[in-house]
Amino acid sequence: MRNYLIALFFLFFQSVSAQLHQNSRMLQNAEFEVAVEKLLNSHTAIYGNAEKLEQITDSLQFKPNNNKIINGLAINLNKFEFNFKPIFYVEVGADAVKKSVQSNTYGGFSISTKKNKKLYFEGNFTAHFAKLPEFANPQFADLPVVPYFSQALYRNENSVAWLNFMGGLRYNPSKYFGFEIGKGAHKIGDGYRSLLLSENSAQYAYSRLDASVWRFKYFAMLSLLNDIKNSEPGLGLQHSFAVTHVLSYQVFKAMNIYFFETVLMNTTDSVGYRGFDVNYLNPMVFYRPVEFANGSPDNVLMGLGGKLTVFNTVSLYAQGILDEFILSKTFSGAGWWGNKFGLQLGIYKVGLPFLPNSKILAEYNWVRPFTYSHETNFTNYGSAGQALAHPSGANFDELLLRISLSHNNFDITLTGSAIRQGTDTSLVSLGSNPFRSYSLRKADEGNAFLQGELHKIMNAELDAAYFFNKKANFKAGIRLRYRNDFSPKNKNLYTSFNVYIGTSIFNTSFLY
Repeated sequence: MRNYLIALFFLFFQSVSAQLHQNSRMLQNAEFEVAVEKLLNSHTAIYGNAEKLEQITDSLQFKPNNNKIINGLAINLNKFEFNFKPIFYVEVGADAVKKSVQSNTYGGFSISTKKNKKLYFEGNFTAHFAKLPEFANPQFADLPVVPYFSQALYRNENSVAWLNFMGGLRYNPSKYFGFEIGKGAHKIGDGYRSLLLSENSAQYAYSRLDASVWRFKYFAMLSLLNDIKNSEPGLGLQHSFAVTHVLSYQVFKAMNIYFFETVLMNTTDSVGYRGFDVNYLNPMVFYRPVEFANGSPDNVLMGLGGKLTVFNTVSLYAQGILDEFILSKTFSGAGWWGNKFGLQLGIYKVGLPFLPNSKILAEYNWVRPFTYSHETNFTNYGSAGQALAHPSGANFDELLLRISLSHNNFDITLTGSAIRQGTDTSLVSLGSNPFRSYSLRKADEGNAFLQGELHKIMNAELDAAYFFNKKANFKAGIRLRYRNDFSPKNKNLYTSFNVYIGTSIFNTSFLY
């Protein structure tokens, strides 16, 4: 009965919802990122609560816009606020190589309420139709999956249609605690990518607790993930649970470090149905000893990260993910498959000379084979066929550069990345795809970084936009994309030119 109620609780919030942390950062241009760096100068790897991010948006002092259609309806009465805004977005373009048309269109509405600065609700309902690039989510092209989202209502080759609910309810009883429940995606880290938890994944139902005391900030989250690959028609989606907690410590104003741990639970074991293990809900325990005591049926990952700011405008950041590790095996030279870990190093600067609203970022990501994978699809580090960390999965390295500039109502962002990845060439798993069981490996030893068919992928994207209304994120712009995938067998080139207009609230880039 207990397990049934937990599952019912999450299934309800899969159809009602929004991610307060994510939606409060809709305007992710250089102007906003500079304000975040100045005003949220502590625990930046964990997105602050909705109220703080709202204060950042207000601090930008956007010019008033009297367009009632875009601004929507706002009611302020006795410490109660209600806002209703329309959502619409149209993007069309063409693949210059394939000579094919691409599109991304959605529409709906957003509702947000606030009571006494303690109780918040934010919800977005949208209907989508898109014709996606051929390379988007290729390993699950036979599944009804939409990149960054979840299950599609309709899919025919690259054309997809889907409905989306994203939202949440948050209660802050005091300045020290906050509770949130909803559906969305979360990110942990200061970089463009995250090796711990990223917003590149499909949205999922969650409940979250935040606590702040002195220089510490802690959050714990229970998530309901979807396993579309093992779901059967007519029976609905198969689910698994994940429990995550992060402890962040502000060493001093310019330096922050944090510890990350997550566990993906296998609801069955050798005896049969196991259900939800409530031992993982204890916020004061480490998951690895609990998992070991249960016979190691689950997938536990740990991580460390930090950021150091120098000269007020330059920040160095790093992350490390540890899936499995034996020191003696690492330096033995035997190529043991179970040394599963990754590293991220990065640097960024806000405020270039003569361009105060600007940011430049350089980042390197490196992940060994088989990282994030597990024995079954129920316990690999992913949801709805999409990785919960870096979108490339594992067995890769990446060098990324991003420059963003804002001036008045104009915004320009240039992003480029170079990825090397060793991919599978047969039914044997070589460690690049977290959704393939590690039991399919060729051998315990003799494994190497970038093993398999080597792909060299070059990505570039230029986005230039003009904001008609920054508070509503209403803008029009152009987007140029370039992707070249070199492999020993062939060369896949993709270039496109797109134009768009609307109140953009979702990620529409495919930089992987």
